[in-house]
Amino acid sequence: MKLFSVLPLLMLTMVTSQTWAYGSSSSQKACQKPGFSDFDPADKAEVSPGASFSFLASGVLDPSSISVTVKGQPVEVAVKELPSKRYAVTGNLPEALKGDYARIAISAQGKCKGSDGWLVKITE
Repeated sequence: MKLFSVLPLLMLTMVTSQTWAYGSSSSQKACQKPGFSDFDPADKAEVSPGASFSFLASGVLDPSSISVTVKGQPVEVAVKELPSKRYAVTGNLPEALKGDYARIAISAQGKCKGSDGWLVKITE
């Protein structure tokens, strides 16, 4: 009978010790990924070949690490630091892309790698 009264205490001790072994998630420093916003033109907008695009990137990234591809093709971009410590990024779509949807894909490195993007329809 004593075994049944000790069993819950033993189980509680095992669970508690396993929890302490991993530490608290709040005690570990979280990785802050770069964020992207204010995409222009808007998602799924119709644009002409060679049209310009822009977006804002958060200040937690290395501006030289910003990489943009459109339908898998690398695109040159201009990066300007804003007074708000964010970055304004501008570029142009490739002239060769016509009559199809294309994803403007962004990646950048801060303490962690971040990525985002949006879709546009390129007219003929």
